[in-house]
Amino acid sequence: MSETLARNVPAVLFDGGTINVTLEEHEHAIEWCQRVMGMKIAQQENWTPGPEAVVGKMTHMGWGIWIESGKAADGTPAPTASREHAESNIGWYWSARNLRSKYAELQQAGVQLSNIYIDPQGREVFDFRFMNTGTWLTAVEDPAKEDSFSDADTFRIKVKNLSRSIEWYKQYLGMEVLVEHPKEQYCVMTLGINYHPEGRSKWVLEEDPDFIYHGPIDGLFRTRSFVGNREDFFEYHRFLKESGNQVSEMGGFVKQGRVYFHVYDPDGNRFDISHC
Repeated sequence: MSETLARNVPAVLFDGGTINVTLEEHEHAIEWCQRVMGMKIAQQENWTPGPEAVVGKMTHMGWGIWIESGKAADGTPAPTASREHAESNIGWYWSARNLRSKYAELQQAGVQLSNIYIDPQGREVFDFRFMNTGTWLTAVEDPAKEDSFSDADTFRIKVKNLSRSIEWYKQYLGMEVLVEHPKEQYCVMTLGINYHPEGRSKWVLEEDPDFIYHGPIDGLFRTRSFVGNREDFFEYHRFLKESGNQVSEMGGFVKQGRVYFHVYDPDGNRFDISHC
């Protein structure tokens, strides 16, 4: 990364995820996460996600994952909780102590599943649909995990052009290359973790020759990253916009409190960035 770019990209850290639903869907989302993924409510508040909402709910389900919903004065969802027409190209990995047992369990629960297959790193995995949306999560076996199902801090992103995407993630998110396999058409990149200072999240970029660009995709289950310094956060937003990236306007409590925006990579994959 050049010195100029480095000055404009702060320390961006993985910070869990956001499940964005309507107020009417909020309790159903909690029940689904509990029943299917074994999550437990860690914190539940009647907070509004932003100043545009007159009522709202925010529920922490562990691993930095929040279910959030709200409604504006005119009755519309705030923030907007629309589901994408195209399926998300970001797969979030979850560790299962026993892959085949977890597959049978989710099948019994009526969850839509892929077949078991080999991922770019040579591991057996399967995909499962989050609720009834276009967002897919991926299960991978890890017998060492204490929980039967838990966040693996690993993500898989389909891209059209691997070399272009590697440069974008380095330049605009500050990711570092861990291993690169151009012949196998994938690369593993890393990003720090906000709630685990010694840990590193892994982001597997996988080139798909059949990739079809559908425009920006807003998945229901979204990764979220964090910038610790408030001044750096606002400067980072300006830098991304001035660099020609597709960036949302600022949301949340701009003067004081939680603020956020999202940016899309060249293939329309969405990344949420926040500060509080």
